[in-house]
Amino acid sequence: MSQEYTHEQMKRKVRALEDENTRLRRLENELRERQDALRKSAERYRTILETIEDGYFEVDTAGNFTFFNDSMCSILGYSREELMGMNNRSYMDAENARIVFQAFNWVYRTGKPYKALDWQLIRKDGAKIWVEASFSLIKDGGGRPVGFKGIARDVTERKKAQQEKEMLHAQLRQAQKMEAIGTLAGGIAHDFNNILSAVIGYTELCLDEAPEDSTQRTNLSRVLSAGSRAKDLVRQILTLSRRGESEPAPTPIVPLVKEVLKMLRSTLPASIELQEQILCDDQVIVSADPTQIHQVLVNLATNAKHAMYDGSGVLEVCIQEAGSAEVPGKCDSMPGADRYVQITVRDTGVGIPEKYLDKIFEPYFTTKKKGVGTGLGLSIVHGIIKDHQGHVTVESKPGQGACFHIYLPLTDISGRAGRAPDSARAGEAGPRMSGGTEHILFVDDEQMIVDMQKKSLENLGYHVTATTSSVAALEAFRADPDRFDLVIMDMTMPTMTGDLLAHHIKEIRPGVPLILCTGFSERAALDKSELGVDDLLIKPIDRWKLAKTIRNLLDAARIQ
Repeated sequence: MSQEYTHEQMKRKVRALEDENTRLRRLENELRERQDALRKSAERYRTILETIEDGYFEVDTAGNFTFFNDSMCSILGYSREELMGMNNRSYMDAENARIVFQAFNWVYRTGKPYKALDWQLIRKDGAKIWVEASFSLIKDGGGRPVGFKGIARDVTERKKAQQEKEMLHAQLRQAQKMEAIGTLAGGIAHDFNNILSAVIGYTELCLDEAPEDSTQRTNLSRVLSAGSRAKDLVRQILTLSRRGESEPAPTPIVPLVKEVLKMLRSTLPASIELQEQILCDDQVIVSADPTQIHQVLVNLATNAKHAMYDGSGVLEVCIQEAGSAEVPGKCDSMPGADRYVQITVRDTGVGIPEKYLDKIFEPYFTTKKKGVGTGLGLSIVHGIIKDHQGHVTVESKPGQGACFHIYLPLTDISGRAGRAPDSARAGEAGPRMSGGTEHILFVDDEQMIVDMQKKSLENLGYHVTATTSSVAALEAFRADPDRFDLVIMDMTMPTMTGDLLAHHIKEIRPGVPLILCTGFSERAALDKSELGVDDLLIKPIDRWKLAKTIRNLLDAARIQ
């Protein structure tokens, strides 16, 4: 009985062992299946990480790489071996490393995920890129933080496109602002030039009567000089707003540069030393608009002053002749030009970084602080010099100042190699104003200008009928067309504009010479033939130019 019981027990134990083995085999199979599933899941996970364009990364709490995908290597430009274990400070500058540390610290303390939009990283090749990153905390089985994981997307091109879009918007706003300034400048120019016409004209009349070597004559000469400078200032405003027309003429460049230097001495701080080197004589001639060349030199001097932040330093201006072989780079000069004048403006300021040297002549580009400068100064310089068939270059290094070289082709009235006529070299006075006895009809809606020009023309011997009404002028001409030998009229007049008056006069007597004068008008930018006149003069009118124009037109009409 006892043995039977023992045998049954043994059988039960065997069955129990068999059941346990079966259960263990089943568990082993389940574990194997789970491991296989985990392996397949890990493979899928890694496949996904390696196929996405975004960079995936895992770092420890110190910021050292512990895992990453190939895209992360591509973003930073490092191999897997180089990137493994690398700290984030190795591919960031100090400022960005500080920002990243603060972000990681926030995630570590709060346990919340974080998204960064504007992180700048440095690739292995030194190129700076922008990334958009999001990351979260990695915890171990016990819930303790052990690192961070995240996604990084290269948004450099998007960032550049955004910056370019913002720049274009800024340029558009600036262009609209300049358009508004141009409209305002046109209105100011018309009224201001009318005022200057009276100031300059009456001053010239007084000078004609002032005794030689008198204080009165000296004072009047200074008034006339100030009026001429105001005239040039208006032209500079119109040039800036792209509404002024260039008037190149044979110009002795050395006296012009000396005049600018004289003005700069009175405007620059006393702590900035102005040095000049005039290495050519006063008879060197270029074909130039004096006002625009004046503006070029003032713009360069202003830039130099701003570059000397501490308010002290040296500004050097040098002018000398140069051969075509000495002109660096390609120069869009006149065909066959072999001699140039070289104007150098050099300062001891902070200098220009090399990466900006190719951009400084671009409109609106500036390295100055906001509110200092418009970014137009050097672009205007470049435009003016190119319009003069010249060339401008720059040399600079940070901390060593900047040096601008301007090259203008030499010329003269007779076409010789840039020398003034003998009379100019001898210092002879300018030509006498030519007058006559013909009858001139003069019309302008400003009474002061009418009175002044009537007196000035009568001083030249002409008979003058003057009026402030274009309608009255037309009636006087219609009543006796052969009475008048020439008509001078203002463009902007009430009731009937100057070009319309010219049209009616030409209908009555087609051959009569007509001169149209304007302080400023959009329509004045048209060709004089389109306006139906023989010549177009911009106020304030130089009386020498007016006298010469009148005489030329009258003589030409007589020949016909």
